[in-house]
Amino acid sequence: MPSLAPPMEREMPQECPECGSDDIVENWRQGSADCRGCGLVIAERLLDLGTEWRTFTAEEGDDPNRAGPANNPLLEFEHGTGIGTGAKGGGALSISLNRAQNRNATSAADKVMMEVIQRIGRYRERLNLAKSVSDRALELFKRYQDHLTTKNVAGPGEAEKRVRTRTLREEEVNEIVASSLFIACRNQKVARSYKEICALTGVPKKNVGATVKKMEQALTDAKTTYVRGTDDFVTRFGNFLDLPRDVINAADAVAHEMQNHEVLHGKTYTTLAAASIYIVTQLCKREDKRSAKDIAEVTGVAEVTIKSTYRLFYPYIEGVIPEELETAIKVSELPAP
Repeated sequence: MPSLAPPMEREMPQECPECGSDDIVENWRQGSADCRGCGLVIAERLLDLGTEWRTFTAEEGDDPNRAGPANNPLLEFEHGTGIGTGAKGGGALSISLNRAQNRNATSAADKVMMEVIQRIGRYRERLNLAKSVSDRALELFKRYQDHLTTKNVAGPGEAEKRVRTRTLREEEVNEIVASSLFIACRNQKVARSYKEICALTGVPKKNVGATVKKMEQALTDAKTTYVRGTDDFVTRFGNFLDLPRDVINAADAVAHEMQNHEVLHGKTYTTLAAASIYIVTQLCKREDKRSAKDIAEVTGVAEVTIKSTYRLFYPYIEGVIPEELETAIKVSELPAP
């Protein structure tokens, strides 16, 4: 049955008001009419009057509807922040700004953000992290980027609005990426040490630590932490070293004792985890022994630090090793520090 509704029509410009070119194309993705000659956006917010295809059965394949994917909330240009031309015959400044935006539709901040999205995605794979961790890291990066590069501005008779005043330097981007990843891991209960993050990103530990503190001051929820202590590291390090479950459990028990011992006050969780693994593996069968050098390579804790921690705790080891651990030698026969 033919439709009784009158056909919908739309008036399209025939030539560009800026350069006079008649090479006008319709950009349905952006809903605009663009001049190929000079890049001017001649018309905006155009409706596609064509048929909307729909698929109703699995056999017909993917649904070719034009709804499109959801906008990425991390990117600004997808939020419809385009520069309008205003009424027909708008000023030269409006036309110039519009053309400039169309030539470089992606803002500098969005370019940084898109590169960061890819980079954090690669880091997530290398650290074997859940997507929730990378999502949290991206959220933290975006919010801190906005904190550093935008400010409130109000013109005469205008309401105050947030305006971006600069872009991040490459060094800043690297430091914020590393710090966002460190905080996100901590927030999501999958803590990673500073040394692990620094080795992965190539950013010095001092710079990451300083940036983490600044981010915690600017973003109050960045301080949220779920690190339980040495538990977060002993199991992971033990798995990296291919240790049996009973050895890892014993190292975990020793680490708990070390964590609460005053002689080791101030030692980091990673140091205590590394030292506990070193102590326990010295009591194991030959195939389960691990040298301080082996442990240092996996944990990122210096070999000298592992040995100095072992030396401090050596007088208190007796009675700390779990009885269920089958050992090749007695605790009293541990190597002298």
